[in-house]
Amino acid sequence: MSPLTPRHEQASQEHGDHILKDGQPYTHGPSTSTSSQQLSGFMMQVLKSLHIMRQTQQHQSEQLMMITDMLHHVDGPPAEPLSFAQFETLQEFLAFEKELTACEQKRVQLKQQMQVIGGDDAKDKTARILRKMLCHEVGAAFTWYGTKTKGKFSSLEICKVMCACITASKPKEVAVGTLKEVEATTMSWLRHAQERLQKHCNKDVEEPGAGL
Repeated sequence: MSPLTPRHEQASQEHGDHILKDGQPYTHGPSTSTSSQQLSGFMMQVLKSLHIMRQTQQHQSEQLMMITDMLHHVDGPPAEPLSFAQFETLQEFLAFEKELTACEQKRVQLKQQMQVIGGDDAKDKTARILRKMLCHEVGAAFTWYGTKTKGKFSSLEICKVMCACITASKPKEVAVGTLKEVEATTMSWLRHAQERLQKHCNKDVEEPGAGL
């Protein structure tokens, strides 16, 4: 600075040295305002993006719930009816009961087979199913509630499937029968199984070689 430079010009130059930054004038007012506007704009964009993401997630959740609900109301492909012959021995019957307990598909198939057997009413249908499944010997080994020497038929999976089959009803239709009707018919059928077995044995004695 020249010795002849006036004092107020000197002060101005010194002040100018303080407000220079990297060769550019540093001013507080306008720059701060611009930064605030940029920050506000950025925050608005972030909030907008979050809102869109939330709406998208909600929409996807609703679609997932709708699909899940539809799957719960759609039955799978019908299983082919299970074809079986009358169980001639208790061992065969209990082995089949064990398979039913372990396999839901077999229970569905058995129910369909029972539906095919048909009957005029609950009593007739129950009796027809029992005759189809059990020989006299197997029937004589059970009672509805069980005893010390006989099995409890009402606790078997076969019995549960039979009850479900006979009491099942389609929408807006009355069920074919009630559990009470199934129980009464089954109790009577099992109670007389020993008598039928004895008659069958006597017939074989009277008529040697007669088929079962």
